[in-house]
Amino acid sequence: MKNYLNRIEDENGNIIIKFVKMGMDIDNNTNHRIRGIVPTDDGKYLFIEITRGHRFKKSYFDNLTKNEYEERFPYEDYLFCESCFRVDIPLDYYENYSKEFNKFDRHAFYKINHSKEGIIEFLQKFNKNIKDIKLIDKNYIDEYCDELGFYRLYDDKLEHKYEPVKIIYKTDRDLILNMKYSCYNYDKSIYFENISRENFNNYNMENLYRQFGKQQIDNLFDNYYKELEGFKEKVNSKNEEEYRECLKEKNDDELTI
Repeated sequence: MKNYLNRIEDENGNIIIKFVKMGMDIDNNTNHRIRGIVPTDDGKYLFIEITRGHRFKKSYFDNLTKNEYEERFPYEDYLFCESCFRVDIPLDYYENYSKEFNKFDRHAFYKINHSKEGIIEFLQKFNKNIKDIKLIDKNYIDEYCDELGFYRLYDDKLEHKYEPVKIIYKTDRDLILNMKYSCYNYDKSIYFENISRENFNNYNMENLYRQFGKQQIDNLFDNYYKELEGFKEKVNSKNEEEYRECLKEKNDDELTI
């Protein structure tokens, strides 16, 4: 039997998830609000918070028959998933959002009873080896995330950079840049980066120099003009503005977020 901060595993791989009690106890097995770190079948780690939802009164649904109402809301108390996002990716920990898991995040599960058995049924959607839960008082979340190196983007334990990496389009007044955000720990065993697009309207070169450094900005402009000249040679029948627009379309296709 292996005892971790967030779970207990037996020799057969069966898992008991430890959930921190955040609300009032309902009975020995349930609490109004619980949260924990849940491992998935494929090695991801999720922050999951579950609360008790109480079904709406029948009088709110005059358009439903009694049978339709009871089919839609079969339980007096249903499971509501307040949060479901990955803690092993810095961006998800920061934004409380995961494309893979957002169908669970802030979602009511009317057809799952808010009970110990219902919570286990819900958790088995993520990991079929979860067989039980254990409610505890100690809030282990931050300690466990620190232990495994699950950082938040705003942790001061990480180095952060936000820098321009490419000019997509420019006129005398407007500038569109690809910006790279990156964060990493001291040995880069934790590393995350994201490319986004930012518009600088009525940009000022001196402000760009102060913000990002003269050498970096000058290099970006040099590279942009070289790319523009190379593009002109391929489509020499177009005028200057058309060159810029075509180059922007090309660079738009290359952006990966």
